[in-house]
Amino acid sequence: MTIPVLQTSRLILRAFEPEDVPVLHEIMNGPDVMRYFPPGGPPSYEQVERGVNRFLHHWETRGYGLWAVVERESGLLIGRCGLAFVEELQAVEIDFLFGNDYWGKGYASEAGQAVLNWGLAQHVFGRLIGIVHPENTASRRVLEKLGMACQERREMWGMECLIYELGKPGDGCEA
Repeated sequence: MTIPVLQTSRLILRAFEPEDVPVLHEIMNGPDVMRYFPPGGPPSYEQVERGVNRFLHHWETRGYGLWAVVERESGLLIGRCGLAFVEELQAVEIDFLFGNDYWGKGYASEAGQAVLNWGLAQHVFGRLIGIVHPENTASRRVLEKLGMACQERREMWGMECLIYELGKPGDGCEA
């Protein structure tokens, strides 16, 4: 499958390549990057390598997946963003992760909007969700900017999570 390239004013979203593994490993091992992810600490190089292979396999099996996010101006890989099927919820999640040098610049919202626009134009999803740790206020704001509202609080992957959903009014599940 050919993975499409998406472009925004500041970003290029493209397929992951083997050369991205060391940079993604460095990003994921940056200070606080994995703070709100499931327990276990930052991933090893081998775990990141397997993750990139899973991203590419997801594209092959589902027709959508995660993109490598590159900053146009610098040409640097700065994170990932895309869509992933969550078996436990039988839903498609918008996923984003950026290096901490790129936080607070609107990149997650910009990439997320491009991903949603593409996904909604190309696929019919039963449920389009975001999963976030209750204390991750920055990611919660991104999901809200993308038109998602909090639907429920539940335990997933060994931690408490809030489930946001696109196109439904929120029930006000506050952290």
